Amino acid sequence: MEVLQPNWKPPMTFKFFSPATCTKWAIYALLSARDNFSKDDLKKFADALVKRCRERGMEMPSVAIQDIIQKEPTEGKSPDCFAREKIMNAASNNIQFVFFISSEFLTIHKHIKLQERYSQVVTQDLKLKTAQNYLEKNQSLTMENIVFKTNLKLGGINYAINLKNIVGTRLDPFKPTRLIMGIGLSHAPQQNVFTRDGAKILAPTVVGYCANMGRVPTEFIGDNIYQDNKKDDLLLCFAEFMQRVIDRFTGAVDDEGNRTEQMTKPLPKEVIVYRQGVAEGFYSMCVQEEVPLLRAILHSNGAKDVKITYIVVQKEHNIRLMPAQIDTREKATQQNITSGVVVDSQITHPRYREFFLNSHVTLQGTARTPRYTILKDDIDITMNELQSVTHALCHNFQIVNSPVSIPAPLYIANRYAERGVDLYIAKATDDLATSNQKSRNKNEDYNIDLTYGRTKFGKVRINA
Repeated sequence: MEVLQPNWKPPMTFKFFSPATCTKWAIYALLSARDNFSKDDLKKFADALVKRCRERGMEMPSVAIQDIIQKEPTEGKSPDCFAREKIMNAASNNIQFVFFISSEFLTIHKHIKLQERYSQVVTQDLKLKTAQNYLEKNQSLTMENIVFKTNLKLGGINYAINLKNIVGTRLDPFKPTRLIMGIGLSHAPQQNVFTRDGAKILAPTVVGYCANMGRVPTEFIGDNIYQDNKKDDLLLCFAEFMQRVIDRFTGAVDDEGNRTEQMTKPLPKEVIVYRQGVAEGFYSMCVQEEVPLLRAILHSNGAKDVKITYIVVQKEHNIRLMPAQIDTREKATQQNITSGVVVDSQITHPRYREFFLNSHVTLQGTARTPRYTILKDDIDITMNELQSVTHALCHNFQIVNSPVSIPAPLYIANRYAERGVDLYIAKATDDLATSNQKSRNKNEDYNIDLTYGRTKFGKVRINA
């Protein structure tokens, strides 16, 4: 796919770059007493999902099990218990994929994802209103987005991006020895999180990370890791998650995520890091501590003399870019700056190389253009080349047919950080937890029980 498009619409003949295969799947509608959704509606939706998956090249059989669950849980049980039981049953009946349509009146998504991790059965959760809108209005784009997610969750790749005609011949942006990473952090809202018994949850900081550690250099897969609460530096967990990244990048893991001794792909020679969650006052910490630690970890794995480019990405700033002339009668998309606008002088940092890149299309309000500050650049990339690579990566989110506001590896990393918080909260409020699961309440336990890297989910984008 050629980049520099603010949006695109694949033709109906379009096939996924790497279509996934599903061997057996089930669909359930989880409804409250006030919802209206029939078995016929469920069948129509399941048939439409299968039809679109096949049109995009996926091997998708007819649904094996479909059912509507509309009943109250027994005393002492939460509404998520029905969904979790279906996931556990799926694991013992060779069902690879479970699709849920859940009522807006049921808060069960976090616990579905917790059971997905425990049982290692792929799940997808869609709100009932979205399914109803599709059936009533035949919203083709809605089904397209659903199937794009399904293909990723099951291990497929939706499309590949092509940048060669833009960058030129000097730089191969996605060569096999270039590791491209995104790192983001998420802090749980401490004051609002409690167990079912009323105890306050002191949630840890969750680091989300993502890298091109899939089958091709543009396939980005991620995970999350837990560290002490309210820590914005990565020193406590850098070694652990970088080891997981290097193992995946070099193919030194089996299908179940277990580390092997043999690498099937080369070590990285260049590393580009997009880092979020760093205030300007911590720039020196990144340069003096995080970058040398990254270099040491790479060196300990045999990757010597690696060139590192370390970029901090910020959206929480008060600089706004807008056209000099604005027609207030136009839509917000026409009043804002367009996708692809770059500013790399006049308003940039006096010490570090810096640029503002607006990759996304702003649908309402004023565009918040991300700021990219280059703290370290061993690769010696020109500004034009780095801006082109960054803009291209914003087109690689794989779910929506338009660029996102920040590079896909960073966007995905942030999503994994958020998922990590959700899993932590779900575990703390888990009615089905065994005594052993309840006792595993330290960060080192969470990094085994609530992360994906050392499971079969470590090779797919499970949180698409």
